[in-house]
Amino acid sequence: MSQVTIEILDYVYESSTINFDSSILGTLDVTSHSEFPLALTFTISDIKDINARKGSFSKTFKIPATKNNNRIYKNVYLSNSTSTNNVLNKKNCRILVNNIFAIEGLLQLNAIGGVDKPEHYSCVFYGNNISWANKIDEKLLKDLGTDGSGWDSLNGKTGTGLEINKTSIVATFSEDDASGTSPVVYPVTSYGDFNPTGESQTLQLLDTAYDAGHAGTTAASVGYVGSVTNTNRYNTPEPVVDWRPCIWVYDIFKEIFTQTGYKISSTFIEGSMFKKLLFSLPNFKYNNAGDRYDANSLESSFKDSAFIKTFNYSAANTGGVQTQNYFANLNNTSANYEYTLNTSSFNASTGAYTIPEFGYYNINLLRMGYIYKNPVFNNSQRITITKSVLRIIVKTVGENHWRILAQTSTSPEVEIRSSDSSTYQGRGYFGNEINDDARYFLNKGDIVRTQLHVKFKILLLAGGSYDASFDIELYGSQEINVSSPTDNVPNGRYDIKLQPEYTAYGQTYNLKDVINKEYKQIDFIKGVAHAFNLQFSTDEGSKIVYIEPFNNFYRPLSEAIDWTYKVDRSKDYVDTWIKSSLKRDLIFKYKSDGKDAKVKQRSIDYFKEIQDEYPYFETLDDTFEKGKAEYENPFFAGTFNAGDVDISNNPNPQPYIACVWQEAEGNVYLSPNSTTRPDKGYDFQPRLLFWKKYSPDLTSNPLAICLKYAVAQTWDSTFSGIFADQNATGVISQVFPQATSYNRDDSGSPVLSYANVWVRDYDDANNTYGSYSIGNGLYQTYYKQMIEMVKENPRVRTLQVNLKIKDIINLDLRKLVYIDGDYWRINKISDYAPLTNKTTKVELVKWISYGGFASDEPTLNQNDGKWNNSTGVNFRNI
Repeated sequence: MSQVTIEILDYVYESSTINFDSSILGTLDVTSHSEFPLALTFTISDIKDINARKGSFSKTFKIPATKNNNRIYKNVYLSNSTSTNNVLNKKNCRILVNNIFAIEGLLQLNAIGGVDKPEHYSCVFYGNNISWANKIDEKLLKDLGTDGSGWDSLNGKTGTGLEINKTSIVATFSEDDASGTSPVVYPVTSYGDFNPTGESQTLQLLDTAYDAGHAGTTAASVGYVGSVTNTNRYNTPEPVVDWRPCIWVYDIFKEIFTQTGYKISSTFIEGSMFKKLLFSLPNFKYNNAGDRYDANSLESSFKDSAFIKTFNYSAANTGGVQTQNYFANLNNTSANYEYTLNTSSFNASTGAYTIPEFGYYNINLLRMGYIYKNPVFNNSQRITITKSVLRIIVKTVGENHWRILAQTSTSPEVEIRSSDSSTYQGRGYFGNEINDDARYFLNKGDIVRTQLHVKFKILLLAGGSYDASFDIELYGSQEINVSSPTDNVPNGRYDIKLQPEYTAYGQTYNLKDVINKEYKQIDFIKGVAHAFNLQFSTDEGSKIVYIEPFNNFYRPLSEAIDWTYKVDRSKDYVDTWIKSSLKRDLIFKYKSDGKDAKVKQRSIDYFKEIQDEYPYFETLDDTFEKGKAEYENPFFAGTFNAGDVDISNNPNPQPYIACVWQEAEGNVYLSPNSTTRPDKGYDFQPRLLFWKKYSPDLTSNPLAICLKYAVAQTWDSTFSGIFADQNATGVISQVFPQATSYNRDDSGSPVLSYANVWVRDYDDANNTYGSYSIGNGLYQTYYKQMIEMVKENPRVRTLQVNLKIKDIINLDLRKLVYIDGDYWRINKISDYAPLTNKTTKVELVKWISYGGFASDEPTLNQNDGKWNNSTGVNFRNI
């Protein structure tokens, strides 16, 4: 009789040391319980459910509650037992039969049974694809690795300290694919209005002041907004982020499996096409906004009397208006001032705050007041305070000039007469206009201070010399008790607050901090698998996951296993015909994105209200049950692609780019042929795109002129091109960074929509277009063969097979089975029992070979604006 051994290998580490108290380790006693007929089922997919990706598992079996097993399971049967390691979670294990390694996987404890004392544990074994899938099942994509450490060195590439600036963005244009050194690229992609604060029909890609050659700047002038002097200002458009990063799908896919301890074996994934796939971050928002706010902001308030400082103002022998400015260090009386968050950037002795990061800031200078007092008159009769305001002033990084960023409204004019007592005092309050209603772009290294700005004049009493003076006491309060300042209400505030959620030009970011919070690792894998109909099979012994599209997953007929002589002929076999999950209406589509107004509009106009861009739709014959079988990508959404006139005023057709547009104000019709655009959106679903380093050689035609380009605004009135021409001069880039889900001007770019699309080729050197041909989409390329098999209602044969331990050890579900002249695919091996000498039930599906399929005609005609149907109904063009 065979002997089975189950070893639990659930190690818990503290740093690099095993914590044996927390670890669950040991060899279970298994054979002394009467209900231990270990029965294993093996499957990786089910032809009856084309969306399913499955693995091996066992029936529930019981093992005795021996002293050894109780110890391994941390005496979990005791009601007061505690453990930092939840014994009910799936645990790494391996099963050996007759000391021959058989299978590795996960063991889960489901129940404890007994009468007066524990008698048995009920367990289930999981293997094949279930092990790695279980490890990532609930893990967020942003937490890849340990708290996101996998992003820091994503497949060996540095994912920290990435910069959103011209130098860093343009550097990625030269990347060929995921084999390069950059974890991201920045293709020209429209997420809404390009450069809304600058020149129309341009993208924004600002230089620093020094790199732009702005007059009077030095190498330290690394800002984008600011001034050298009062009359020498940068005059740049308000910085915006027109560029959002895309990450190589290959790197993320590999890193997820690496972090689970598995390697990938796949011709497809190592292929050139897959290495050019991009995971678009269509929102480019921070997932750690709270941490970023705390690290880059200053919050401050006042206490006690809220007194700050007394400022003296004086003038002599002049009747004109005098202007006196003082830096107002709100921390001057430190006992009355409290400041928090990024205190290291605040100079307590001067009150200056050095901006720690580029970005947009809200500044509050609220509920500030003053007392004017102690007037002194020498041969003068009146002091008139014509203006008193508080200002926020800023010195641009690398410059010496202080410019006014904001100021309060002017306090009412005040007159102090010589007839007033020298102890005269009055009260005033500054306006509260410096608040969250306004935002300011500040450069990293800018210095921000507060300033008290006062204008006044004095009136001569008689001939001769004269002068006058007065004091202003500044308070962080707008409930000042003039006669008793100690009773003031300290309600003033001074805050410099980074807007932390949205990325801003010039900032430095880490990849792990810009992955949406809700994305899950398993959904990413499922999304990629759905797009390319990937099938998985895992060798738990070597920790290798074999992955290929369905068409290439199963081994060739020459490698089939001959089971002709293993069939138990003494038992009847049963032939049935598949009852699949297909319904009469068959749909393959991407995830619907309710925020994508353009795809939604086109779904109504062209795609039978299937909210996707070029979804696959087919109505099967009436042998299929009425209803809809919809197979939706669980992670990625579909993408509209077009030549967008918003990237330049080039009158020629623009290069294709991805366009992800929310609804425009007024619900206007969005077209790539007009410059009307919505504001940029920040709530889109992720996209799957194909990268093209678009840089053709035009030298074959001496008269060739590059007609595919974008224009970028780099400074106040400076513009330059991003050209698809490897020999272009005087431009930002000789590469047009292109990413699409379909490129109708390049038949060599894969069609990543589920349905087919009309494509052609553009000859850059001669400015000519070829004839249209059908570009096969994902369904035609990766699903057609499998679905045609299902449509043919293939034979399913269930029979008994004499399987031995060696057969199970060497089992490769990718190999077909040969029996009596026919080839079959293993759909399921049910209840293999290594402790018995019985045959095993096997479910096989008849293998049908196809020579190839003609391409289905695309839904839309070659102009991408009308249905290809017999009614000839025309719809509006894009």
